[in-house]
Amino acid sequence: MAHISGAYITSAFLENTLVAIKRGVELANLPPEFFEALTRPQRILVVNIPVKMDNGKIQFFEGYRVQHCDVLGPFKGGVRFHPEVTLADDVALA
Repeated sequence: MAHISGAYITSAFLENTLVAIKRGVELANLPPEFFEALTRPQRILVVNIPVKMDNGKIQFFEGYRVQHCDVLGPFKGGVRFHPEVTLADDVALA
């Protein structure tokens, strides 16, 4: 489970990612603060996009952009279009 912006989020994918990062920090003999720095996003953007459907109704689609650290230059990013993608999954991917 990750604590992000005052909320706890979780997914199996995020949990596996956090375990791998923690193991890497431990194997590199880094201070525990490195784990915190590597697992807390710098910025999270949540958007709701209204789309007019063929039947005339408006349906809202939620989207996420998670950015971790830009000290080495521009953020790496990607786009995933799937109704089951969650914020926790995007945090893990970022």
